[in-house]
Amino acid sequence: MLLKHFNDKDIFYKFLKERIGIFFKEAEQRAFEGIFHCIYFKDFSVPPQIIFEAGRKSCVSVFFNDGNYAICGSESKLKDFCSELTKFSETKNLAREILESFIRYRKKHFQLSYNRKILPLGLKTAIMGVL
Repeated sequence: MLLKHFNDKDIFYKFLKERIGIFFKEAEQRAFEGIFHCIYFKDFSVPPQIIFEAGRKSCVSVFFNDGNYAICGSESKLKDFCSELTKFSETKNLAREILESFIRYRKKHFQLSYNRKILPLGLKTAIMGVL
């Protein structure tokens, strides 16, 4: 038995393709299912019933206490959750904000200002610069 934790969809894609033997197109589609995220936000304007209904339909865990929400699930399920949120006019902006935070979280390019110049850094360069 093997227990693994994946931090990146590319690593999970490689695992599905090489170790499991899944066809590359299906592995690419399912790569988002192996990454688990928890989203935390405060929003007093959104009724909890909408969040719980969207969470039930998309199979994510929803926790609520006094306007504080914690939503947990795989990345693909959280994207399904956002598509459920867009069906309600009150939560369209919240869905867009969640999807934008996923994009920022996966960002692999950074910039560093040095001597009034901007140095573009990739992920490997940024890590080696820290070491």
